[in-house]
Amino acid sequence: MFSFLTTAVMQVLLLGAALYYPIDGPAADDLERLAALTDMPALAKPVSAALIRDYLPRIEESDPELFLRISRRLGPLESPGGSLGTLDAETRWQDSNPDDPAKTLPNAHGRTLGGFGSAEVTAYVSPHPAVRASLNGSLDRKGDAYRGFFDNTYVALGWDWAQIDLGFRDHWFSPATGGAIAMGTNAWNSPSVTVSSARPLSRYSLGYELLYSDLEKTDSIYYQDALHHGRPKLVGFRFDLSPMPWLTLGANRMIQFAGGPRKVTFRRVLDAIVHPARYDNSDSDLTKDDEVGNQIGSICMSANFRVGATPFRVYWDMGADDTGSQKIYYFGNPLTITGIYFPALGERLSLRYEFSEGQNGWYEHFIYRDGYRNLGDGLGSWIYDENVAFGYQIAARMHELRLVHAEEDRSVSLAFRTLRIQSYPGISPHAETPPVSYRDGAEGEVSYRWRLHERVEGGVSWYAGATPSRQMFSSIAFGVTLDLDPSAADAHSQSAGARSGVRFHDVGSADAHSAGVRSHDVGSADAHSAVVRSPDVGSTGSAAPRPSTVVANVANTELRLALGGGRAEYDFVEESSADFSRDLIDVGLGVSRPMGDSGAARLGVRGSVLAAPGHGGSDSYSLLALDFVHLTYAPGGVPFGFQGAAGLLRVSAPVNELALAWSGGAFVRFGQVHLTGTYRLTRFEVDYEPLGTGDGTKYDLRSWNIGVSIPLFTPSSARSPR
Repeated sequence: MFSFLTTAVMQVLLLGAALYYPIDGPAADDLERLAALTDMPALAKPVSAALIRDYLPRIEESDPELFLRISRRLGPLESPGGSLGTLDAETRWQDSNPDDPAKTLPNAHGRTLGGFGSAEVTAYVSPHPAVRASLNGSLDRKGDAYRGFFDNTYVALGWDWAQIDLGFRDHWFSPATGGAIAMGTNAWNSPSVTVSSARPLSRYSLGYELLYSDLEKTDSIYYQDALHHGRPKLVGFRFDLSPMPWLTLGANRMIQFAGGPRKVTFRRVLDAIVHPARYDNSDSDLTKDDEVGNQIGSICMSANFRVGATPFRVYWDMGADDTGSQKIYYFGNPLTITGIYFPALGERLSLRYEFSEGQNGWYEHFIYRDGYRNLGDGLGSWIYDENVAFGYQIAARMHELRLVHAEEDRSVSLAFRTLRIQSYPGISPHAETPPVSYRDGAEGEVSYRWRLHERVEGGVSWYAGATPSRQMFSSIAFGVTLDLDPSAADAHSQSAGARSGVRFHDVGSADAHSAGVRSHDVGSADAHSAVVRSPDVGSTGSAAPRPSTVVANVANTELRLALGGGRAEYDFVEESSADFSRDLIDVGLGVSRPMGDSGAARLGVRGSVLAAPGHGGSDSYSLLALDFVHLTYAPGGVPFGFQGAAGLLRVSAPVNELALAWSGGAFVRFGQVHLTGTYRLTRFEVDYEPLGTGDGTKYDLRSWNIGVSIPLFTPSSARSPR
């Protein structure tokens, strides 16, 4: 027994530390595609090279070009003694009004347009399996001057289950790519200490991350009726797990505290995290000087599905910048990011749509007059960067569409974003500037990269648009990337040879979960290859794909359309005379997968539009319900089942209000058609503007409806095994 324990401990200790894969540019696009096709848990980024190596073999046959591109990037990160990385140089021209402030690039650590260009160099050092270092230095524009950036310069110590990172490591706590609510890469990286699991723990892929950082100096820390100079502290943590390989759930918390004369003990920070309404929301019992700091929290989810031969990922990230009604279970000032990602539309094309919307007051705080920012840039989502004055609050809404076409030697990406800002002048007595006149903003980006030589890659990009504050900008850039490691040429030659004999085939048929593979079974035979087309490479080197096969219970995604009608009742907490009710028309679309072999329980997501016609149409409005977790249970042998959901309800017209919502109900089965009954409950923590009931009025919105659920795609409509 002692020998067994000794061996187990030694194996754990010898696993060593791991460096992290890039989270921007074409490398990030490839990582997103890998995660969606293999069920790799990647709710937060950056992802360790060790975790990517675990899942990479699952696409070696189904997507060899992606396999080889990622393998080539992993080489320097995994080199036993270290490796030279890359040298990047870029020159650019900009056309903008010289009187306007420099345009800040989204999710670029505060970099701005302008100047003649930029330069960056990377290298990696690995003197011991448990000690690795990433070195990254760049010269780029921030504001009106050039300065050095050291993003992703850090030392990694420890093991897979407990790795310590010291330095300027990136942190991204969200499954979204257009922005992260709790923590992203929009602001300058301050030195930090991070303890995390480089690989998920246990069979349910449990992951964790603890973060501490000293932010940059600011002179806007409020204490005892005066502003002070100091460096605020930042503590954050995240936890995520995968109850099923295709589903990952996570929770994130960040707290900004101390700085200057504000002294906060570790015990008070813990109290504020556990009981924010008691220790971190000033009221008659807690003064502003006694409040611990500024907190941001979010919960997120990512789920992989497939309809026919088309895989896709649905994800969301919902955060709160405050508690509602001084209760931790009510989200104050909700902000949500919802997205859908198609990693394989054809052989090399991917498509992503992302929608972000939040209420006013985000990232602002009366203690830290700069807000939840570092050197002037938001630590979370960049869509609130338009709000640069303390006390002047805005709400924001963004749509983003992104298309990527990637081959072994070239890639093209196109992105288009629209941003709408709604201002709330006079909502805060501390407003220091007059209201800004906003209009809808839009921006587009086109990037093309191609390999010029075995170790040289070129690129050209165009970026242009208009901000909501009426700032016009455009920029064109030309860049070159040199692989400093001579082994990169060998890797490219190997990939070119492999590319001539193997082509992409039906990744949509892959499902490691159905074949019995979980995230920890990465060392055994890959079940992925049992359910995808396998190439028969003949003497000529060409691939002859076998017919696509779908193992029973593998193509098990179900897509349903729901139609119904019912009633909505508004129950005002403090003003019962304002209560009223409305008729509802419900149209919804949901997608789900089974939670077990029997298929009796299914888990998925669902979106619904609920129209509430008014009298004569003058006071009509609509609701948007997003059930982020939708569970159904239909036991065998009986014609009925049950359903429950948790998610978000948005009043979309004539006001903009967001709140958490819960629903439950039952259904009766008539073959594939379900007759459903649903009851939904929501507590809104803001005033109901159309009635003019004033600040602080809360109301419960209860709705019920009866309808039918019709299958658009079911497992039985998938192709049968041949």
